[in-house]
Amino acid sequence: MNAIDRRVIAGVAGVVCFFAIAVVGSRFYLEKRAVAHAQQVAEQLRREAAARHPDQPLSLAMAKDASAQMSAELRNEPDEKKRQFRAAAAFYGFYEANTIVRAEYCRELGVDITPFVKAFESRHVELLQKAKKLSADFPTTVEHAMELIKPQLREVTAQEIADAAAKGKMSKKQVCAFVAGHADAIASRATFAKAQPDAYAMLNDAH
Repeated sequence: MNAIDRRVIAGVAGVVCFFAIAVVGSRFYLEKRAVAHAQQVAEQLRREAAARHPDQPLSLAMAKDASAQMSAELRNEPDEKKRQFRAAAAFYGFYEANTIVRAEYCRELGVDITPFVKAFESRHVELLQKAKKLSADFPTTVEHAMELIKPQLREVTAQEIADAAAKGKMSKKQVCAFVAGHADAIASRATFAKAQPDAYAMLNDAH
């Protein structure tokens, strides 16, 4: 792949998955409070990431800060079950962003990225099963929680694709087409282990 290809991959692989914590496995499960908190978390993360990393694309800056924030959340939570809940919630946000939200966004631009979705899903089968077991005790269903935070996930996805387009000097539609055409290469980089290493370790060790 040429230099432009690698820059585009860097743009689309940085996934922010912290927003799920605002809804699932936390005290903010009541709908109105959950939505308001998710928006607050997203806006704060966006502001602080832009200020801390002014030389980086915003989506990657946010991904970096989200990973650090999640690591801190896990370190500071003494209850192992709650740590597992947070890790599972973060995974669901990450999974939803890549399998549903990104696909819908690109479809609206006229591009089918099903090859990427399938490649992504195949790399997260075991983690999804572990997250499903943990989600049995969530205060709401995963589907409902993800629907509540979908606007925030969509904003992050749109930012990622816009950043990738700017770096690769492409249109957003071309970025989506690139994702579809290089599905395996991008999916191999867009893993939960790379996006959220501490949350991945916590979820992977769950029984």
